[in-house]
Amino acid sequence: MSDSISHSRPNCSITNLRLASLFGSEFQYGEGFFAPSDRVTVAPHNHRTNKTIFIRDLADSRVSLYSPLPLSIDNWGSTVTAYSQDTGEFSVALDEISAVDEIRALLVDLYFILKENRLHLGPVPARHWNFLSTMIREN
Repeated sequence: MSDSISHSRPNCSITNLRLASLFGSEFQYGEGFFAPSDRVTVAPHNHRTNKTIFIRDLADSRVSLYSPLPLSIDNWGSTVTAYSQDTGEFSVALDEISAVDEIRALLVDLYFILKENRLHLGPVPARHWNFLSTMIREN
């Protein structure tokens, strides 16, 4: 099964390349990162397992969580993704521990970036800030 997805937004990032490798789709990138003719085709994975875990800390001494944060963990055989549905952030690694460690760091970075710009956020980043500001406290 092969899906074709085109991205015309200039803000698409290298994470789309990660998605292509995970989902076996053919992606065409817009201007800004790849030429429109660049394509990545990857064979689909046949085996995937999924589970939800709850992390209790972000492994950063600057912040702590008010309550456990759910993450979706997908094992694709050769790679593992950790995904926060509440923020849209995800990480890809070779093992679950590395994927969780990476998303912890991403969430801390996102928290401080959104905090710094909280007065100038659009609707989606504002929603992410509202969620993170209720889940994370600074130590």
